Amino acid sequence: MITFLVFILTISIVVGIHEFGHFQMARWCNVKVLKFSIGFGKPIFTYFFGKDHTAFVISSIPLGGYVKLLDENNEDTNKKIKKNDLYRAFNRQSLFKRFLIVLAGPLINIFLGVFIFCFIYMHGSPQIKPLINEVPESSEAFKQGLRPGDEIMSIDGEAIKSLNDLEIYLSSHKETFKNLSFKRMNEIFSIQNFMWVDGIQTFPYGAPILIQSVERDSIAEKIGLRPNDQILMIDQIKIKNIKDLVRNIQNYWSKSYDLTIKRENIIQLIHIDKDVVFHWGMMKLL
Repeated sequence: MITFLVFILTISIVVGIHEFGHFQMARWCNVKVLKFSIGFGKPIFTYFFGKDHTAFVISSIPLGGYVKLLDENNEDTNKKIKKNDLYRAFNRQSLFKRFLIVLAGPLINIFLGVFIFCFIYMHGSPQIKPLINEVPESSEAFKQGLRPGDEIMSIDGEAIKSLNDLEIYLSSHKETFKNLSFKRMNEIFSIQNFMWVDGIQTFPYGAPILIQSVERDSIAEKIGLRPNDQILMIDQIKIKNIKDLVRNIQNYWSKSYDLTIKRENIIQLIHIDKDVVFHWGMMKLL
């Protein structure tokens, strides 16, 4: 339900901005605007504004919109046009003005897209956490306490906030560090004189699969999945990372299977019946 409402709101905003482009350009070209409508069908809200008494309308079907201009070719308005308004009719404007009015809608949507892209770029994008995927059991790093799933926090006092930060640091420093700080289950640990070895793997698809969020009232929620659950196994197949999940889940379409998860250090089993319409899009994974 929330997803549907967000969809309707998004459509209404995009349509509103698009129609505002037509509306504002028409005003700049001195064309009389009779109605600015968001949606189609029966009006549920009407407000008149401006010297032209333009009707701003929100209608019952929020899947589009339109701007109604004074036009002699429009059967609804041509008989009601006052003589002193004829020069403001859309059909009496020059080809250039009509072109600008028609172009303004899609053009403002393009500008909106560019603005949103620039805003996201300036404020940064989500970074991949510097999570450890594998640590060779025979390595010194394993003996010192580093484990898969640990998140690197800092190296020799320099903060490591993303996988990119870690890769840059490793490429420009020696493999032995005086101090390595990492987080495990919200607890911070530190290793002195730590040696980074080639067998330690950190890459975008190497992190354990954690469920970040679950859609409300979805099948995923009803079968018992919750945010922060870690996916461990599908039946008896171990799932270490997203690559394992993608590779194996396709074999279970229309089949019953058991999903093993870890929640607050407790292993739990969730059965998914073949008749349950379950898909991974109901959840956001980390």
